[in-house]
Amino acid sequence: MLAEVAAAAVEPPDMSVVLLVDQERERGARCLRSVLAQSIVDRLEVLLVDLAGPDAGPLAGSDHPRVRVLRPPATASFGELHAEGVLRARAPIVAFLEEHCVALPGWAEAMVRAHRGPAAAVGGERHNPAPQRSLAQFIHLLDNGPWSAPAVEQTTKMLPAGNVAYKWDVLMRYRDRLSLYFQSEGLLQAKMIEDGLTFRVEPAAKYQHEYDDSLAELVARWFWQGYAIGAARAELLGGTRRRRARHLWRWLKGVAFPPVVLVRLIAARSPGRTRLVLSKVHVALLYPMSHVSGDVAGTLLGRQGRDERVRHRLLNGRRAARGAQ
Repeated sequence: MLAEVAAAAVEPPDMSVVLLVDQERERGARCLRSVLAQSIVDRLEVLLVDLAGPDAGPLAGSDHPRVRVLRPPATASFGELHAEGVLRARAPIVAFLEEHCVALPGWAEAMVRAHRGPAAAVGGERHNPAPQRSLAQFIHLLDNGPWSAPAVEQTTKMLPAGNVAYKWDVLMRYRDRLSLYFQSEGLLQAKMIEDGLTFRVEPAAKYQHEYDDSLAELVARWFWQGYAIGAARAELLGGTRRRRARHLWRWLKGVAFPPVVLVRLIAARSPGRTRLVLSKVHVALLYPMSHVSGDVAGTLLGRQGRDERVRHRLLNGRRAARGAQ
């Protein structure tokens, strides 16, 4: 599906890193630099899926000998791009890193080491590079999980989508439907857990994750993330729109999410955290409304004609400037 425009090194790598980049060139270049700065870079391959087209010029760092550049067709969906990265990978481990993230020193080595165990997927320790911004701080808190710093090495039933390393042979079990599962990675992880596979958090695999720079950007991202999962789930289920509609009651339960989140966050009994949560109550209310609305729309309308919008929103949304107030 993708045209490859850069040669790869001959020796098989220990890990393939898949990185999707579109119009945010500086952000993508920073992410790429962080991967190429890893201590085991000579044991990696980077599959740089560049969606910006030839007019944008090559991404800085893409001429590195460990980088293979892939050019996608305009019709490729978000899930198809991820799946093609897996199919092109030559390593037994396939790691995904979002272009608005930065791999910290030791990230790659820790991922490779963690995959010597039985876990099918490994997630690292997530850090917020803009803690001084209240919105970024709140989203980071809302996304809190066993992967949030300070993380503890443990098994888990979920990992943060977009920044997970999988065993290649495990992903191949789902090859026929991999592009649909990767349209919203939570679907893939749910299927893997259903099949009895295990996930692991590796605190030594540290990375920074940038968050949205405005409430408008955040709500739009939540909507299109919901749309992606609804449309992909509907396609996996198959059937008519009426049959799909019968499943909507499960997702509409999401309207009960805000009070659950607020109680959980305030229960930490940290004065600073409580003030932050109370000042961002409206954000917690908007989360289920925007995400569930997208989920319902995607379930009923399907993917057709909207793959490009999903892809653009997930790859080109504005993120909080590092160090900005």
